[in-house]
Amino acid sequence: NKLWDMFLLRQNRHKKENSDIFKKKSINTGSSIRLDKEKYIRASFHTVVFTLLLRYSALSGGQQLQDLRGGGMQGAVHADVLDFLRYRAFSKLAAASGFEEPATRNTSEDHCEVVECFASPLNVGLGNNIYDAKTQENNIYLSAFPRDIDGYFDSSGDFFSQTSDWFLSPSPATKFNTIAKDVSYNSQRCYYEVNPPFSPGLITKMSQQLNTHLTAADEAQRSLTFVVIIPTAHDNKDGDILHSLSYCSFQNMISSRHCCHHVVLSRRTHGYIEGSQHCRLQQFKESQFETSVIVLQSEVAMREIFGGTNDDNCKDTWKKQFERGIRESFLSKHQIELEERRETKKRKSLES
Repeated sequence: NKLWDMFLLRQNRHKKENSDIFKKKSINTGSSIRLDKEKYIRASFHTVVFTLLLRYSALSGGQQLQDLRGGGMQGAVHADVLDFLRYRAFSKLAAASGFEEPATRNTSEDHCEVVECFASPLNVGLGNNIYDAKTQENNIYLSAFPRDIDGYFDSSGDFFSQTSDWFLSPSPATKFNTIAKDVSYNSQRCYYEVNPPFSPGLITKMSQQLNTHLTAADEAQRSLTFVVIIPTAHDNKDGDILHSLSYCSFQNMISSRHCCHHVVLSRRTHGYIEGSQHCRLQQFKESQFETSVIVLQSEVAMREIFGGTNDDNCKDTWKKQFERGIRESFLSKHQIELEERRETKKRKSLES
């Protein structure tokens, strides 16, 4: 249902372009004939979904098409994490109240936009009403792929094709004219959640891009924040080639002058949404590896988050509250989901 809503939303944004598709000339008579619009859209939707599934399965070697092995390369964070980043992590009101959940969410003071930079149509804002086809709230997201397929589900394109100017625009609503005309955002503050496929080469390229955008933000005296979520890399850990290939770019990020905070989540203490959740009964998984949450910010963004002060106590307070909030929002939901399934199965058994 979610993919269908996203597909229709994109179709509605391109009504004029699509209207011409449903008219064509008969070769024999030259007269106009009209295609069945509903059947055409349904058939197009099924074709694009099939292509989408093939592409994301190929990221894991294609085994998901055969026996559902593998968790998929396009996992996602819990909706609680996105909510924390949106309403509490960088909120002025939340900071003033000790980072507690705000009582209201109606002003720009307690609300910022969070753009997912490596989402897929299968998991963008998954697990919550973050993606709302009716209000079109927060429907800006980037993929690991171009807009050729993901664009049918309203992706704004792939992360690597975006310029620094794109990231420095004041609001997601200004990024595309077709969206700016239709969508009203109540916040000019925008933060970017960066959770890429865990491929060393891709992460290296990503870290270089992030540095380019942050340097551009410093030169332009603009606010820019990236919250990077990647596996914690260790130097030569048991000869693990993935760790050794990722270690250099990982160290570059956490030692960068733009690094505001670095939180390490221990294995088995946090969870995520599996990339292949669309093929399975279970949505949540428990992480078997350490995960790093790295906050990278421009100079202006750092001043904003610390209230324009260099007071060490203020910085320490924010870092402690951020770490507490990010750990709570990352808590694994795997066991809770298993218990709910057992209870549901037990209840159905008793009813029958």
